Amino acid sequence: MIKANQFAFTSYEVDETAGIFTFRYTVELGAGDRRDFSESLILPDFDVDVWHAIPELLKQSVLQALHLALGVSYWKMHCAKRIRIEGYFLTPEQAEFWNVVYTKGLGEFFFRNQIDYRGLVNFPSSDMASPNAVELQRQDRCFVPIGGGKDSAVSLEMLRRGGYELKLISLGTSFVQKQMAQAAGMETLVIHRKLDQAMLDLTKRSEVYNGHVPISMIYSFVGVLAALVYDYRWIVFSNERSAEEGNVEYYGNVINHQWSKSEEFERMVQAYVKRYVTPSVTPFSLLRPLTEFEVVRRFAVEKKYFKDFSSCNRNFVVASDQPISERGAYWCCACPKCAFVFAMLSAWLSRSELISIFGQDLYSRQELLPLFKQLLGLEDFKPFECVGTPEEMKVAMRRAHLTGSYDGEVVMEYFTYQVEKTVPNFAKLERELLEAVDVDRLPKEFRKLYLEI
Repeated sequence: MIKANQFAFTSYEVDETAGIFTFRYTVELGAGDRRDFSESLILPDFDVDVWHAIPELLKQSVLQALHLALGVSYWKMHCAKRIRIEGYFLTPEQAEFWNVVYTKGLGEFFFRNQIDYRGLVNFPSSDMASPNAVELQRQDRCFVPIGGGKDSAVSLEMLRRGGYELKLISLGTSFVQKQMAQAAGMETLVIHRKLDQAMLDLTKRSEVYNGHVPISMIYSFVGVLAALVYDYRWIVFSNERSAEEGNVEYYGNVINHQWSKSEEFERMVQAYVKRYVTPSVTPFSLLRPLTEFEVVRRFAVEKKYFKDFSSCNRNFVVASDQPISERGAYWCCACPKCAFVFAMLSAWLSRSELISIFGQDLYSRQELLPLFKQLLGLEDFKPFECVGTPEEMKVAMRRAHLTGSYDGEVVMEYFTYQVEKTVPNFAKLERELLEAVDVDRLPKEFRKLYLEI
């Protein structure tokens, strides 16, 4: 693994004629050897007049935040302890925000690469910096990031029933995202992200580190830029409270694959945007009061999405051909996401409906038993995927077991004889999982969506 002496956030620029935002980085390896990288965001239907109407200080603030957010993919290749920022300064509070975001957001990356992250991330700060948020009134309407899975479908249907003005947005697109938007009867604003090809090539080699980045953090700051450019007040994410649970302890801290989907990060980014960018745009998660179990219960009545949605991450592998399924959306039927969503849906759908979605019955597959044991919290640790809790798995599988539709199948037999008896009160646990909690933490403009249920 090649070590780097320093990582620099060097510059950013805007091509106003094409709506292209470019962010540049440099890795200094020593002895004059350096590698320069750039990444671009391409905003469609970019209106130069609207961009010029945004106060210059606000434009610089959001571009600086994006510069730092997108840089995580380039910094992690070498994990240089020395970080330099050219052209602007951070307050100590801003620097600490990015220290935490990089450290916790890259937790899984550090664990998988066996990196001691303690004291590793050190963003510089200066007394010359100060809070510089600028108010800019935005229209009271919602961007809804669509990922192609069940969660964003639940959010957009809740908002639609509540009469909110909304538009789907995505960072890049895939077959499943296009199909979901079509099923919703909506168009999607697609912001294209052009990663540096040299970085992608390097990550395939052993001389640099590779692994998970906090992609939801990147979505948050891209969303803020989009809200300013296209005149939106809210960026409505679809992260539920099950994302709070971590995966494994490493160097005394809990590593959470979903940290950038957690409430901790949500509160941090809201405070950062409000203080250092603008109080006029707010990113938040509408589904934060709900568990995955309850989200799936709500999704189970939205049958128009069944053939088009997918939570399988094989649909979103960077620089890889998207898999194809004759049934519609693709499910690999071998990963933690597929197994978890299958179990959640088995609580609410018939076996025939479930097989029409996945193409097969995952409870019948002997080779998936170790994976189900992980999801049930019985072996190893929780998979590094966006999956819910063991408690949700147990309640969902018991509901499926009570239907009698899976009798004699290997995974369900294991659950029936080895797991079910370990839960003292399924009814109480299910009530807790179906309850919406802390609704008052949502922006007040959206609480009625829960109060009217």
